[in-house]
Amino acid sequence: MKNNEDPNYSYCIYSNSYFVKNGCNKDHIIPLALGGHDDFAVASETNFNSRFSNEVEDKLAKDFLIQMNRNELKLFGHRKKSVLPSKIGNTEDGKKVRIEFDKALKKITVVDIKSVNKDVIENWEKINFSLNFDLKDFELHLRLAAKVALGAGYFLFGDQFIQNVDHNELRLIMNGLSKLSEEERKKIKTRCYLGRWFSSKEDRAEKEYKLYSEICKSVQGSIVIIVPTTHSLCFHIGVASEYIGMINVPARADQFLEKYKNGMGHVLMIAKGVFKHGYLKSLFEHLFKLAENRAQ
Repeated sequence: MKNNEDPNYSYCIYSNSYFVKNGCNKDHIIPLALGGHDDFAVASETNFNSRFSNEVEDKLAKDFLIQMNRNELKLFGHRKKSVLPSKIGNTEDGKKVRIEFDKALKKITVVDIKSVNKDVIENWEKINFSLNFDLKDFELHLRLAAKVALGAGYFLFGDQFIQNVDHNELRLIMNGLSKLSEEERKKIKTRCYLGRWFSSKEDRAEKEYKLYSEICKSVQGSIVIIVPTTHSLCFHIGVASEYIGMINVPARADQFLEKYKNGMGHVLMIAKGVFKHGYLKSLFEHLFKLAENRAQ
């Protein structure tokens, strides 16, 4: 019996292989700490799941700006533990402090970390701290975008996704472009841009970027928007109300275009702990109605 027909085996889209079921577990396509849901999941080979979580997802969950959104949206993850973003900085008079940002309560607390009792400084006028981004941060976001595209594509389309989309390119990006040679990177035809922290001014000025970034910010959670084009599938990905970016992978898209000729594309959305999916056209209609109501 072939593995794909054997009930004792499960297919892992991330490894593109079959594994015995006790060697697989359930992977949240978007991790719970970033706004995922139990119903938005696929089978994953256990070792991959553990490795990718350690290398990418856990680090992004601890990213300061994403933590700010997690705090506001109460996205606690598996541990059900609240998130309080903080930074080490200095007050105007030179004291070294920990600055705690409670976005949900719109409150900033400044703690003197050198005092014995970690005293709260009540009357501070100015504090300084820094945020730095580097190439490693860029690759973390890119790897997550590719992983979400792989998982969401297979979750929605199954074998049709495997047969018609260049999922091997997504897998290369997911595993890290820095691990490839320059020649190998040049052969990749998948195109992408990332969110506001890493995209160029030219990208951010594009209408498409503005539209989908605003949609992702408006969702109280996470969203994957899948739009077929003539020769590709385009994924717009938002986690914890932050636009991670767009990833456009080559595909034989005739079947997808036929499926969505009236609905424009598909939406997989997790908002306020509820998982929903449907047509992109319906989402646009809903957003237009909200905008009209606010204008009245």
